[in-house]
Amino acid sequence: NGDKDLTDDEIGAAIDAVPDARHRELLRLRYIDGRTWEQVAEFMGYDDPRWVYVLHGNALNALGLEH
Repeated sequence: NGDKDLTDDEIGAAIDAVPDARHRELLRLRYIDGRTWEQVAEFMGYDDPRWVYVLHGNALNALGLEH
């Protein structure tokens, strides 16, 4: 289908380009560390993982990606 898999370095570089520190943390926890959404929420101090879904959408928008 023409899509290529990104390396961890490429993903890390994209994450580093996100201006908001919370968004960077969320993306790193999910895509570099491989944590579940529930683990990301707990690590970031959210009782409800729905908040990380909202942050994730905002982070993807910051990267210019649709969610």
